[in-house]
Amino acid sequence: MDSVLIVGTGTIGAPLAALFCALRRELDLEEVIVYKHTPRLRDRADLASLLQAGARLCVDPEKAGLFEELGFRPDLLGLEAGIRRARVVIDCTPDGTG
Repeated sequence: MDSVLIVGTGTIGAPLAALFCALRRELDLEEVIVYKHTPRLRDRADLASLLQAGARLCVDPEKAGLFEELGFRPDLLGLEAGIRRARVVIDCTPDGTG
């Protein structure tokens, strides 16, 4: 089984991650990982929905505490950790993460 990493949970990333979560069995995915760079209260509902659907949260280690303050416990720390676990990485950030 493979894993997919969605970088960014905005306009494109959140629905794409939700789609992968919904089709996880059909696509033979072990896990769907979402990398969220910035912890924002306004994104809380969308992120909670993705995690409830089975996505795993990956964040910058320096911001993990801020995500925990919003009520989210990260599963993976650092973008590199998510990339190492994923067979496919999809960058949904406006400017690309490089």
